[in-house]
Amino acid sequence: MTHDHSPKGAIVFLLDSSFLDGLKGFIKSASLAMSHKTEDILIISDDERLLDDPFVKELADKTILITPEEVEKFRVIDLSNVDGKHLNHESGSYWFLKFCMFRDYGYDYHICIDADVICMSDDFRFSDIDGDGDLAICRAMGPGSLKLKGWDDRPFFTRPLVSRRIKRKADKKYKSLPPVNSGIMRIKKPLIGEDTFVGLLALASNVAYSLEQEVVQAYVTKANFKIVILPFWFNFTMLASVAIGPRRFQKLAKENIKILHFNRSKKPWQRSDGEKDWLDAIWDETAIEK
Repeated sequence: MTHDHSPKGAIVFLLDSSFLDGLKGFIKSASLAMSHKTEDILIISDDERLLDDPFVKELADKTILITPEEVEKFRVIDLSNVDGKHLNHESGSYWFLKFCMFRDYGYDYHICIDADVICMSDDFRFSDIDGDGDLAICRAMGPGSLKLKGWDDRPFFTRPLVSRRIKRKADKKYKSLPPVNSGIMRIKKPLIGEDTFVGLLALASNVAYSLEQEVVQAYVTKANFKIVILPFWFNFTMLASVAIGPRRFQKLAKENIKILHFNRSKKPWQRSDGEKDWLDAIWDETAIEK
């Protein structure tokens, strides 16, 4: 008699009701990947209304409610370096709840995906989000990496240069770790468990970080776990998109981009028609059921 010991994974989403449209958009955009997945869908939320939603009930193989008592544990976090506009939740800042993605829910690995992304490639498969480390994660590509002073420093003539810079860095193998963005992660068994969850909370309570992904990177590094940097194409961000403009974006979208991350404060489904730009139009075209 033989037994199947192949690892069992979960595709993990953490969100509340305000991101339900985002989740629906991703699932629609990733329909081919969904048809090939071998993992369960795990949805984590502190929002009972979200977990009771018919779409979520049909989609999820397992749901986890973060209770008010669990949320209270996040009160220890030092929020002094968090931008005030993000201090909008009982835990202090909602994104620190992503530490819950590291808890043990009975799976060998977690593929963690933010609910403000869309799949841009029919070739994408969830198994692509992998690496030989305990944590696979994409690098952040901020103004410093792109050699921009900020969001407004993007004159037209810089776009070819920025595009080349992105291509050069997107698949780079790094000797020293760059800053990371936790929008897309694969967490493997050595990192899954209560020790990691407690360790992340302890670190965030002793040192003032501005983002939860900074805590994750610092904890994993200090604890001597291995981080693998995934290609930037799996978490292509808004700053990179805006910096290269629509024409060059469309070229990269056809050739390289797997997942587009709408990591700006107002999401496409939250914007009025008068507020929408060309990136919101891509979300509308890709994510909305016609």
